[in-house]
Amino acid sequence: MTTGDYTRSLETENARLKQAVEEPSVLNEIVSAVGGNRTVDRINRLILQICIRHFGVEQGVVHLLDPTDPEEMLRTGVRVRKMGSDSDAGRYRLGLTLTGWMLKHQRPLVSDDVQADSRFSGTTIEIPNVRSVLAVPLRVQDRMLGILSLFNKLDGSPWSENDQRLLGIIGVQSAQVIENARLHEMDEDLRAARSIQQGLLPKRVPNIRGLDTFGAARPALEVGGDYYDWIELSDGRLGCVVADVSGKGMPAALLMAQLQAAFRAQVQSECSPGRVLSGVNELFGRTLDPDRFVTLFYAVIDPKARRRTYASAGHNPPLLWRFGGRADWLEEGYMPLGPVSRKTYEPYSVTFNPGDVLVVYTDGITEAASESGAHWDRDHLAECVASEAHESAAAVGEHILQCVDQHTHAHKQSDDITLAVVSFKD
Repeated sequence: MTTGDYTRSLETENARLKQAVEEPSVLNEIVSAVGGNRTVDRINRLILQICIRHFGVEQGVVHLLDPTDPEEMLRTGVRVRKMGSDSDAGRYRLGLTLTGWMLKHQRPLVSDDVQADSRFSGTTIEIPNVRSVLAVPLRVQDRMLGILSLFNKLDGSPWSENDQRLLGIIGVQSAQVIENARLHEMDEDLRAARSIQQGLLPKRVPNIRGLDTFGAARPALEVGGDYYDWIELSDGRLGCVVADVSGKGMPAALLMAQLQAAFRAQVQSECSPGRVLSGVNELFGRTLDPDRFVTLFYAVIDPKARRRTYASAGHNPPLLWRFGGRADWLEEGYMPLGPVSRKTYEPYSVTFNPGDVLVVYTDGITEAASESGAHWDRDHLAECVASEAHESAAAVGEHILQCVDQHTHAHKQSDDITLAVVSFKD
């Protein structure tokens, strides 16, 4: 072996040993840095800071796919620039051409000269200040979360095989950490949203002479689109509203909150249920997307006159269980609230007597499915109410929920469940 060969062999071995030491060190540094952090942006920033220092590059960017909008390519990401780098260099990004390539191929992109890269000939590269790019997909199992990109090695050297391999390993390791943090943030957001939504529901039972009430709401997910409320009106009257926003989860919950605000505003100035629904539709219904709608039932109960006036916007017919053992279904009503709904909703009236029970519900009750797919229909609801009609409103409502649970057994709740019960007393 010549002296030159020996020197090259020694240099190669030294490089291999350096790599064997540095790679675990970088990975351990990332693990230590992100271990105590819970926010996605903070984790991404720490990963990029370590990558920029180790790889000796000008800038790094993490862009994540938007999990809430599959049509949106990438949501705004986190960008880190090397300290002391030229501020006139601007903010580097992959641009539409390179981003499209990454999303299509979902494998590493290595380019030492982006502008001259034959893979992108005939296309416009929208990043004039970028000379070289090393980008890897961030994947969890078979799903792509985003892209980790590094730009412009400071010493002008090309990307080495070690660079490519190490960034690939970092990408694999980082993707799971980012996903865990994102799920944690989503859980926290959902818990906060659930707490806010629960705060929008009635906090106490109305104290109206001659009336006994019960209400319950159980979303299928952390939050839902069902809504019920009691409104204590003048002269000892009670307003009862139950509504169901199409869909479930966070989008339905946001619409539910808007609906409550519109309904409360309308109730302040109107007393007729028909006028209230017409006003709510003007304030809220006509702003909905064409594929969204809301069913709503609103009644004003006057225990002194033993009369209930109500209006329905396409809602499930409430059950008025008569003391003598007859089930009256309040079928009257019009189209759901929405952009194509009618301008006016007519009110209807019905009398009641002591011992009668009113049950207003959403379709999560009567469409609750068993493991075989059979629905717990309104006939079952009437039978369930009949067995407890002589008890309190709470006993009737809790019995309904128990019957639904027994019917569905271990089958997962597929829709929001909401219930309002009014028992008429002497």
